[in-house]
Amino acid sequence: MEAILTVFGVDWRLLTAQVVNFLILLYILKRFLYVPLLAMIEKRQGLIIEGVKNAEEAGKLKMSAEEEKNTLLKEARKEGDAFIAEAKETATKVKERILAESETEKQALLAAAEKEKEALLLAAKKQAEVDAVKVSILMAEKVLREGRVI
Repeated sequence: MEAILTVFGVDWRLLTAQVVNFLILLYILKRFLYVPLLAMIEKRQGLIIEGVKNAEEAGKLKMSAEEEKNTLLKEARKEGDAFIAEAKETATKVKERILAESETEKQALLAAAEKEKEALLLAAKKQAEVDAVKVSILMAEKVLREGRVI
């Protein structure tokens, strides 16, 4: 076999040294480069998977927050509508009460004005009677002074 190697110009000692050097280099690369590099890649993959899971959870949380927001908005609208309806009802009741009070006050004022009118009319009639009596007395005195009878 040595003859074949020498025919091709290969030195078996040099070939053995190269094989040993290659094995040493392979061991060093595996120990200090390949294993730490694989560990770093696996760690990076774990971080990426965790990031993807976190993103999915964040998406789910966002969707649930959106649903909760929509639910709260619906409830707020219902409460707002109920509040507006209650305010309208209260305003209607207040309006009706004010109208009833004003009607009562109007009736009271009309009744008082009617009484005052009747009192003034009665007073005017009495004054007219008194004035008529005075005029009659004055006419009678005048007639008596002048001495003629009508």
